[in-house]
Amino acid sequence: MRMLTGIFGISRVDLHIRSTTTGTSRHYRYAHEYERDVCDARVWGGIHTRTADEVGDATGRRLAAWALRKYFRPVP
Repeated sequence: MRMLTGIFGISRVDLHIRSTTTGTSRHYRYAHEYERDVCDARVWGGIHTRTADEVGDATGRRLAAWALRKYFRPVP
């Protein structure tokens, strides 16, 4: 999500995700809403601890910032 918001320069997204398994859907208007739900789902699902997800999220943000600086520079 950080890559997308960095490329487009805005945190507003219009993202609809539908589950064919449960028949439910989610709509996200902002990147942080999606990021929060991803972290919560992994904790609630027993996949990771809250601390592990928060550290992973911070690492992903740093990696995305690095990739944006290195590979997505403006054309001179």
